[in-house]
Amino acid sequence: MKCKGFLITFAVITLAVAMVIFTGCQDEEAEQPEEMIDYEIAFITDDGLINDRGTSEVVWNAVVDFASSKGLSHKYYKATQAKGNAVREVLDTAVSKGAKIVIVDNNAIADVIYKIQDDYKDIRFVTINADPYRAENGDIMVGENTTAITFATEQAGFMAGYAAVREGYDNIGSIVQGKDQQMLRFQYGFAKGANRAAQEIETESDVVVNCVALEESGAREAASAKAEEWYKKEISIIFVCGDKIEDDVIEQAELLDGKVIGGITDKGEVSDTVVISSVENIDKALKDVLQKYTDDEFPGGEVMNYGVAEDGVLLDYTNSRLKEFDVSEYEALVDQIKSGKIRIKVDNIKSFEDLELEDIELKY
Repeated sequence: MKCKGFLITFAVITLAVAMVIFTGCQDEEAEQPEEMIDYEIAFITDDGLINDRGTSEVVWNAVVDFASSKGLSHKYYKATQAKGNAVREVLDTAVSKGAKIVIVDNNAIADVIYKIQDDYKDIRFVTINADPYRAENGDIMVGENTTAITFATEQAGFMAGYAAVREGYDNIGSIVQGKDQQMLRFQYGFAKGANRAAQEIETESDVVVNCVALEESGAREAASAKAEEWYKKEISIIFVCGDKIEDDVIEQAELLDGKVIGGITDKGEVSDTVVISSVENIDKALKDVLQKYTDDEFPGGEVMNYGVAEDGVLLDYTNSRLKEFDVSEYEALVDQIKSGKIRIKVDNIKSFEDLELEDIELKY
């Protein structure tokens, strides 16, 4: 018995040594089996965390969910920078790995895609939350192989401002990350929503709405400082939009007994200070486009804007801590927007002065 045991052990050791020798003889640069897979759906993001509780995480989860249900291979790639050469390099890698449709959610990366989309005519592109227009002349930059998914951010902002005032807050604020049209429309809508609610209810004091749009550079520090300043000045609730700044505002809310309205994605699980989130239904919008892609009906050359009517923006009551503005009142508001009784138009608004709101005191 001992002899047999020795022989078996010796055989195993010999096999293990042989495997090591064989492995050592392989080309170190040769692709391993998992690297030989063609990944049909590619998601390109920047070098930040993909599990950021923000847009990137929602996008990737939607890709995984849809692709898994359809049996489609999928992979995400990170660009070292959201700039031309870095994006092109990672895009080349994705294409070499079999990508047929590429999704991006970073505005800077999307701008690169718009500029080089003609170089990859056989690839389908989907941009999310990116301005598809040339700043200098307003021309649409979406090619025939690209679909731009945008959201009616003015409607999302409107519902946030409306809910804040209906909840009983009369000194409210909004901090957004960036000064592009997407973010400014959030704030225009926020002010209009607060104004509408102030018209509908009688308050003991005037409703004051404070708005600030931060430069991308140094946004985190600026957001933290502004939130601290506002909470100490008894601005009791802040609507915050921007993946890079929301945690800093929430941190100040926790320190100073303030409240927060989340933006773009649901932040209700992050902190008890978040009373509601005004979100973009990225999951639905992206899956709509991916379904069209699989049906060979890809909507190339189109800007697909999702608003309340398309269930594209909504107040997410999943983790709501609202006490006064209940679901039935919210649903009534949605019905008024869908029917056109409430119109939230900011297309010709160039500055806060153009809003001409009379029922609130607007500071910006």
